[in-house]
Amino acid sequence: MMNRYYFYPFILCMLVNTIFYVPVILVEYRFQGAWLAILFAIVFGSTLAYLFTRTMRQFPGQGLPEIFEQRLPVMLSSVISFSLGLLWIVAGGVVLIAFSYIAKMFLNPSIPIEQLLFCLIIVSCYAATRSTAAINYLSEIILIFILPIVVFILFKALQSETFEWNAIMVTTEYIFEIPSWNTLATAMFCFTGYMTLIVLNRFFTWRISLTHFWLVPVTGAITLVSTFLIPIGIHGTQAVENYLYLWVNTVDSLRMEFGFIERVVFYYLMVYVAVSLLFISMSWHIGTELVSSIFRGQSKRYRWIIVGVVGIATWWYGRLTNEKQLIMVAEQWFMIRFMMELLLVLLMVLIGRRKQ
Repeated sequence: MMNRYYFYPFILCMLVNTIFYVPVILVEYRFQGAWLAILFAIVFGSTLAYLFTRTMRQFPGQGLPEIFEQRLPVMLSSVISFSLGLLWIVAGGVVLIAFSYIAKMFLNPSIPIEQLLFCLIIVSCYAATRSTAAINYLSEIILIFILPIVVFILFKALQSETFEWNAIMVTTEYIFEIPSWNTLATAMFCFTGYMTLIVLNRFFTWRISLTHFWLVPVTGAITLVSTFLIPIGIHGTQAVENYLYLWVNTVDSLRMEFGFIERVVFYYLMVYVAVSLLFISMSWHIGTELVSSIFRGQSKRYRWIIVGVVGIATWWYGRLTNEKQLIMVAEQWFMIRFMMELLLVLLMVLIGRRKQ
């Protein structure tokens, strides 16, 4: 039963992809290989997740810093840990800034962005410094409450009168277009939950069972296809590219005539307050744990310092950037993450074979 905690980071990454501009980028390439990128991502992403998880099973209760400390030179271990830590810190920062813009636009346009960023950063910094076990338990509580609402929103979108299957059929005419690396890297994000094991594996003091691993490609496929096609079905193949906040605008077109709250977008935003904060907290937790591991024996002392620097940097950048620049940063992050994941999985497979 405890094996369920392995799947929570997968679910979290799949849910947060609508905030992290994954559908926006895929829709941009809907006539230029998005379909094949999704299909490749399902196969390739699941394969990488399986290989990495199978290797990490050999090191129960150990994160990447502990594994590297025993098997790699100090300098190489420090460089890899710092690079991966920075990668996760940037991911949390992008999601935090992106959700700040969404909250300002749709919840309270009068609030200064600086105040909104400050509030979200304070909550995220505090949560990121909690223990790995606490992060896992918090993930379970939040996901249990929000998943039924997410399923309801998807069902409501598919039942919408404005949903047109013809628009989706138009995109299938381009199903054999070869995708770019950028599109493939973006689609692969839905399966990146396995990378949280670089720190969260400390929680798994037992060997993770892969009996139900088939749930990863199945849920990943459903998530990718639905987040890509539903906006196209509602807005049409041409108009869909005009929306910067694609999924917020998509859900805002839905209504519940006899609901306590008529506009479905408010349910969506309430859910994604929790999803965004949870993802930011987990990302910054992983990032700070990896970066602080460089200071061997003194990692706890530097944890709050690192989180404080991250919070200040995020607040400063959030004031200076805009939504279009943030999308460009996200695209570059997807490419860098894709290459680093490939190298890390290869390295861990080699380390695992050497151990055997």
